[in-house]
Amino acid sequence: MENITTSSPDSVESAAKSTFRYFPFFNRRQASFVLFFIALVFYAPSYYNEYALDDGIIIHQNEFVLKGVRGIKGILSKDLYHSFYRRMNAHDQLQGGRYRPVSVISYALEQQLIGPYRTGYYMHTEDANKNGVLDEQEVSATNFAGENEATYEYNDYVDKNGDHVAQPDECYYCWDLNKNFKNDPSEDLNADGVFNEIDCQVYGAGLRHFNNIWLYALACVLVYLLFSKYLFKNYEDLAFLAALIFMIHPVHSEVVANVRGRDDIFSLLFIVLTFIFSFRYLEKKNTGSLVVCALMFLLALLSKEYAVLLFLFIPLVYFVFENIQWRLKQNLVPLLLFLLTGAAMIVMDIKSWYFSMPDWVVLFSIALTYIVVNLVAFRSYFTEKRNGALMIGLYMAGTIYLALRLNAVNMAPGIPDTEILNNPFLLASDSEAFATKVYTLLVDLKLMFFPHPLVADYSYASIAYRKLGDWDFLLSLFIYLTLLGVGLRLTIKRHLLGFAMLFYFAFLVAVSNLTMPTGTVMLESYLFHASLGMAIIIAWLMLKLLDALQGSMVTKRSVLLTILLLAVLFAGMKCWERSKDWKNDVTLFLKDVKNQPNSVLVLGNAGARWIDLADTKEITGIVLPGEDSTKFNDYNGTLNITEKEVADSGYASKREAALRRGIAYLKHAVVLHPRYVNGFLNLGLAYFKLQQEVEAIKYWKYAEQLYPSNPYLNNYYEVFGSMLMQRGAAAFNDGNYKLAMEEYQKWTIIKPSDAESWYSLGGAYYNLKYYAAAQTCWQKALIINPNYEEVRKVLNLKPSDGKIEKVKGTASASGKKGC
Repeated sequence: MENITTSSPDSVESAAKSTFRYFPFFNRRQASFVLFFIALVFYAPSYYNEYALDDGIIIHQNEFVLKGVRGIKGILSKDLYHSFYRRMNAHDQLQGGRYRPVSVISYALEQQLIGPYRTGYYMHTEDANKNGVLDEQEVSATNFAGENEATYEYNDYVDKNGDHVAQPDECYYCWDLNKNFKNDPSEDLNADGVFNEIDCQVYGAGLRHFNNIWLYALACVLVYLLFSKYLFKNYEDLAFLAALIFMIHPVHSEVVANVRGRDDIFSLLFIVLTFIFSFRYLEKKNTGSLVVCALMFLLALLSKEYAVLLFLFIPLVYFVFENIQWRLKQNLVPLLLFLLTGAAMIVMDIKSWYFSMPDWVVLFSIALTYIVVNLVAFRSYFTEKRNGALMIGLYMAGTIYLALRLNAVNMAPGIPDTEILNNPFLLASDSEAFATKVYTLLVDLKLMFFPHPLVADYSYASIAYRKLGDWDFLLSLFIYLTLLGVGLRLTIKRHLLGFAMLFYFAFLVAVSNLTMPTGTVMLESYLFHASLGMAIIIAWLMLKLLDALQGSMVTKRSVLLTILLLAVLFAGMKCWERSKDWKNDVTLFLKDVKNQPNSVLVLGNAGARWIDLADTKEITGIVLPGEDSTKFNDYNGTLNITEKEVADSGYASKREAALRRGIAYLKHAVVLHPRYVNGFLNLGLAYFKLQQEVEAIKYWKYAEQLYPSNPYLNNYYEVFGSMLMQRGAAAFNDGNYKLAMEEYQKWTIIKPSDAESWYSLGGAYYNLKYYAAAQTCWQKALIINPNYEEVRKVLNLKPSDGKIEKVKGTASASGKKGC
C-alpha cells in the first residue's frame, strides 16, 4: 500500500477556512450559479456570430461533418484535416498529424440537427457512376482524388415532374430554404448581397455558438467544484476567486467565440472531470469511479493531445493536496509496460508492420492484449484498491487512444514541411529559433496581465526572430527558469503555489514549439489551459494581501468586491468587443490587420476580404436584383471607405478603392513571404476585377509555379479561358483579327495544354498573314490532340487559299450546379 503521511503545518490545509469569508455566498450552488451566469453574459454576443478562420476547414470543408451522424465513422478514422487536404489536392502538412475527434463529432451531431448533406458537399450533383441517371441510393465511384468510395450523387431535390427520379434541374441550391428555386432576400443569411455557399454555412451557426457558450460556462463551474471540493478543501474564497479570474480572462475569447475553439473547451472539461473522478476513487475506492476516470481521460486525449500531461499531474496533485507519496517500486513496472507497449505501437505504425492485416485490427489487438495483461498481472492493485490502480487505468485509456490515433493519423511525415506558414522557423537559425520560442513565452505572460491587443494570428512574420543576446529573450528565459525552479521547490513543500506554477509552466511549454512543432509561432488559445495555473497564483496573492490589510472584515470585503467589480466590468467589455470581432473573417481580419500588420496570414485574409467585398452594395451602392435595399452590412464598422478617400486617391470609385486596399495588403504579404500561393491567387483575382488582365495572368502564373494543382487556380483558369475564347471568337468573326489574336494569346498562356486555344490562335495569325506563326500554333494543337480534325484541315493551308472565315465559340462557363 502507498505510504500516506499526515499534513505538515505548512501544507495547503493550514490556511483553510470553513466557509466563505469574503464572498456573500451560503453554499457552492450559489457560487456555481454566479459563475455560470457571468460566463453566459460575457459571451452572449458570440451567439450571433457566423464563422471565422479555421472553422471552414474543420466544419464546412469537412465532408464527414456535413454528412451528420453518417460521418462519425470517418471522423474517428481520419486526420482532422483529411477532407481539407483532399479538396486542396495536398497531403498532410502538419508534422505528426492532428487527431481531435470529440469536437468534430459534436459538429457532426449539430449538423444532423441543422440538416445534413448526403454527399458531404453543400452543392453537388454528379452522375458519379456514369450510368446516365442520378441514383437515389449510394453508388460506387472514383472521387476527384482518385479514391474509390461509396457516395451519393445529389443531396435533395423537388420532384417537379412527378416521375420520382431526380433531375439536375430539380436539385435545389442549399440556400434555397423554401425550395422555390428563387433567391429570396430572406435566404441571404449573411446579408452580403450574394447568394452562395456561405449562406449555407451560416444557416444554423447560432446553435454551434450557443453550445460553445454553455460548454465553457459548464467547464468553469467544474473548475470551481474541483477547487472547492478537492484542491482547496474548505477554502471557498480561494476556490471561487481562482475560478472567477480564470473565467473572465479576455484571452479566452478566441476559444469561446470561435467555434473551432471547442476542442480546447472539451479538453479542459474532461481534464477537470478526470481530476474529480480520480479524487472520488481516492475517497471511495470503488471500481465505478476508476472506470469513469479512465473514460474521462480518454475523452480528454481525444479532445486535444496535451491531456497527456495528466500522466504527470495526477500523481502530482495527489502528492501536493492529499500528501500521498507514490512508491516508485510499485508503480515503475506498470509505467515501463505502458511505455514499451506505446513505443512498439508507434514503431509498427511508422514501419507499417501490419502483416497484411488491416491497421486497426493489429493496433486494437495490441491494445486489448495490453489491457488483459494489466488486469491479470496487476490484479492485486485492483482487488486491494491501491492508488496505483488509478494510473494503470489511465495507461489503459492511453493505449486505446494511441490505437485510435495511429489508425487515423500518420505520426511522422516523410519530408520536413517547407511551407513557412506551417513551419514559421524555417528561415531561422537554430539559435534564432530557440530564442524566438523562449521570447514568445514572455508575450504570453504579458497577455496574462494585459490582454490587449488580442489578435487571431501569430504566424510567420508577426513576431521578428530573436537572437540569444536580445534582452527580451534573456528576460523571458530568466522569468521562466525562475518560475520552474520556485515551482519545483514549493511543490516539494506541498504548497499550492508550486502546483499552480508547474501547471502554468507545463501546459504553456507543451504548446510553445519548445517541445513539439505547432505550425505557428504562438496562439492566444494556447494560454487557455495554462491560465488556470496563473489564475490560482493571482487569487492566492490577492487573498494573502487582503489578509495582511489593516482594517475590519467589512473593509476588506469592500476592497475585494470593488476590485472584482471593476475587473469583471472591463474584462466583460473586452470579451464583448472581441466576441464581435470573431463574427466572421471580414470583421476579424479587417480589425486584426491594424494590430498585426506583419502577419502574412492576417494580411492575406484582409486583402482577400476587401476583394470579396468590392462588388457588394455596401461598397458600390448598387442594389442587385433580389437584394434587400434596406439592409446594410457594415461588418462591425470595418467598411469605412469614404467619398473623400476616393477623391483624394484618384480612384474611379469605391469599388476600385476597395480592390486597391486589398492589393496593398496582399503585396505586403507576398513581399514578406515570396512563396505565398493564396496571396498571388488573390492578387490575380483583384487585377482581373480591375480588368488589368496581363497583371492578373502574371500573378496567377506565380501561383501556378508554386502550386500547379491548386483547385482555385484551375477554376479561375476555366472561367477566364472561357471568356477569352468567346471574346476572341466574337472579334475573329467580326474581322478584328488583331484583337482576336490578343485574346487567344492570353488563352494559350493560361491554358497551354488546350488544343483549341492553339488552333484558334493559329487562325488569327493566319488571317493576319503571320503564316509561320500559324503553322507553329496548329502543330502544337495537333501534338496536344492528334485526332483534332479541324487542325488537319487547316494545317496545309497556303497564303493563296485566302482567309479563314469563322471560328467556333461556346457558351460561357457557369460553374457547378447541384443540390
